[in-house]
Amino acid sequence: MKKLQVIEGVVRNIVEVDADAIPDWASDWPDHDGHVGIGWVEVEGGYEPPGAGVAAAISGIQVNAERTRRVLAGTTISLDGGLDIPLRGDVTTTSNLQGLAFAAQLNIAAGDGATVTSFRDAENIIHELTQPQILELWAGAAAYVSEVFAASWVLKDDYDPIPADFASDIYWPD
Repeated sequence: MKKLQVIEGVVRNIVEVDADAIPDWASDWPDHDGHVGIGWVEVEGGYEPPGAGVAAAISGIQVNAERTRRVLAGTTISLDGGLDIPLRGDVTTTSNLQGLAFAAQLNIAAGDGATVTSFRDAENIIHELTQPQILELWAGAAAYVSEVFAASWVLKDDYDPIPADFASDIYWPD
């Protein structure tokens, strides 16, 4: 006789077996709540199904989510001369930096690297940056995103299984 059981939203097939119909070679299979299953493990106080107590494997999707979280959280870029500028990695900031970097390249190519551009950082502080500083800021931000992506690839490609503490800072760039 087959039954369907729903546990935490997951439909499972449950097969009830007549205990007299179990072959002798399977007689040591534990019987748990009237159900017989292969791989049940005897523990203090009863039996556990196969895999109980084993941590679920970390997936690449989880690593990608951590990667996205870190990119969006941003970083602080230290420019030559000691100026630190905190950045977020959201679409608006990224688009703004790309546009400013493109304009800076055009200005520099035209011989004008001294023009100052205002830039508001993640802490709402306005910085007056020269065209080379704008390019340096953009390059630092782009390098950070590349480093975060590379770290996610290492976690997914070089570890088997992916470490349970994959979100720890030890695996990711500063």
